[in-house]
Amino acid sequence: MVLGPASGVIDLEGDGPNSEADKAELFADCEKPKTPSYASRRGCHELYAWDDRLAVIGKAKLNWKSVEVRLGTGNKAAQSLIPPSQSDGFTRQWINDLSTPLAPLPDV
Repeated sequence: MVLGPASGVIDLEGDGPNSEADKAELFADCEKPKTPSYASRRGCHELYAWDDRLAVIGKAKLNWKSVEVRLGTGNKAAQSLIPPSQSDGFTRQWINDLSTPLAPLPDV
């Protein structure tokens, strides 16, 4: 899946044992929205709706603690493999599939 303003999707990916706690910290001042998500070998991916406030970042991705935020801004490419794709003998599995609407990022 191509990410960024053209597709209207960004991906928050957890890559470590503290990823879920780190994501919870990102959403500490608001209710974390339900959005399409899936399990990969390294952790959980959560797909959110593109937000024009992200355009000023101008990077393909950024890292915050153990969370990788794939943006695809500033004409920089970003992509994620989604279910049911396979790599290294692992098949990605939906937690909340694409019938779940993409959640917007909270205002905070």
